[in-house]
Amino acid sequence: MSDAVFLEYRFNPEREPYQPLFDRLGKLGFTQRSIHSVSNVEVWVQARAIIIVQPDYTYSGVGQIMGLGIVSKSHPMDEMDNVYLDEMTDFYARECDNSFKFYFTETESLTHLYKSTNSAPSVTSGINAFGGLVISSTDTDFKAVLTQIAEKQENSEKYTKFIFKNKFTIFLRDDRDEGVELIVAETVDVFSTTSYISARGIRTVQFDDLDVSKFGTMAHKIKGYNVKPFGNEHSYSIENYIPKEDFNVDLVFRSRKKYIKIKEDTLDYYESIETQ
Repeated sequence: MSDAVFLEYRFNPEREPYQPLFDRLGKLGFTQRSIHSVSNVEVWVQARAIIIVQPDYTYSGVGQIMGLGIVSKSHPMDEMDNVYLDEMTDFYARECDNSFKFYFTETESLTHLYKSTNSAPSVTSGINAFGGLVISSTDTDFKAVLTQIAEKQENSEKYTKFIFKNKFTIFLRDDRDEGVELIVAETVDVFSTTSYISARGIRTVQFDDLDVSKFGTMAHKIKGYNVKPFGNEHSYSIENYIPKEDFNVDLVFRSRKKYIKIKEDTLDYYESIETQ
């Protein structure tokens, strides 16, 4: 049915100040590009990685990823129940029982909906798209909406995987209610992105178990940048991991070659080091 094209970060400014959040986004390479003229919802962009930042004074939770934007070729009100025009964002939306919202737009570009604030070229970290989310929720309504809007569904022992047309993948586990636990982002060059964010004081995990035996001439660089390799030199995902801080969600960024899918053993690995 659709592509997943942006994330929404929702927070209450009375409980969490703007500045640490905006500083964090800037250090990750995002730039504020536009703002809603009434609600002050902001659009932060880095290539095709888009985050809608929504200040919500009625929101009682911790600031976190609480929405996903979907490109829909058909009108969402024709496709599902309980869709409404969200006045804060000017998107049609479907809010689930767990307060997570799905937003619907006809195009990947959002510039026509908001007032431009910055059109100047910017130096980016290299993150160029979001590839997926790990979400835990026991909300059956949330799962039902995902079932309706995703292109494909796959089941495993731990996760239900919802795969969108553009290969964006949501890994849903329904044994707890932690919300969005992990963002997976794509970068052309994991080494340069690591250098960029390290220079700006963003902490990444120290990997003490690097096995580079299958990576040939890349082995020295992998060790030097302390990034985590999966696969081999011919088919790989080379990744780095930023633990939650100011942004309340863990972030993995990766470069890949012939290694398209986000694999469960990779997610299990990050969960294991998080609990150590």
